[in-house]
Amino acid sequence: MGIVCLGFVPESPHWLARKLLETEAGTGEDDGNTEEQESSINTNMISPTKNKNTSTTANMKNQLKNISKVTILIPPLLLLITPLNGGFSMAFFAIDLVSSMGFSHPSLLSILIALLRTVGIVFSMIFVQKFGRRNSLLISSSVVTVCCFIISSILYTNLIPKLLSDWIMIIILLTSMFTSGLGISSIPWVLASEWPEMNMKAFVNTASTFCYFVSVFLSAHLTTLVNNSFGISASFMVFAGINALTFIVTVMYVVETGGLTYERHRQLEIQKNKEDPDFTYL
Repeated sequence: MGIVCLGFVPESPHWLARKLLETEAGTGEDDGNTEEQESSINTNMISPTKNKNTSTTANMKNQLKNISKVTILIPPLLLLITPLNGGFSMAFFAIDLVSSMGFSHPSLLSILIALLRTVGIVFSMIFVQKFGRRNSLLISSSVVTVCCFIISSILYTNLIPKLLSDWIMIIILLTSMFTSGLGISSIPWVLASEWPEMNMKAFVNTASTFCYFVSVFLSAHLTTLVNNSFGISASFMVFAGINALTFIVTVMYVVETGGLTYERHRQLEIQKNKEDPDFTYL
């Protein structure tokens, strides 16, 4: 089904041929030279492709030199880091992880974990509009870092009575999953789509998607390795460290662009700093 749908994607060969035929049909010109029309269509479709292929490498090199490295590196980096923060691990191994934490009714709690993460992603649309991309990611990563650290400490020390510690960890765990959905799960994708210029969107989004699936693959194996080797407390400590790394990257490199591309935002900031009287924020 996906292969069939590709034929209707804008700028695909089928799409270009159909649009060209519709244009000719609209002019009312029909000289009966069907073969010549088809030949013209094929020539128009193939010739530009050959010309583009010869200069693709040179154009890509020039674009990479002129564009900010932040635009290219940060969205894929965030999508390489964030799937390792515990969200996917709790989704993949929810029952196993919850059971190893000593909770009763692990199936019910695992359902609540997945549900709250989904609800958090839905609410992120409102949250991002109110607080912006940078602040949403900072709030989300910092809260999840603290939650994972507290859970790891409780599991490691066993100083709190069992019933009380169970309720504390349940509340913190659910809060962590909801907060993760507010920023960590959605903002990296938003940056990958907004920051690049139009001619670099395909490159950045492809790199981001590749990093994301690599990270999802690593997430499954990393959780199993750490949990079996060092225990569930160490797993949550690793999650805390990864979320702290997300917070650090956000503080250092993520700026609030307000939906603009990174380069356009940077140009506007330069104009602001120069106090240009003709400056308008578009």
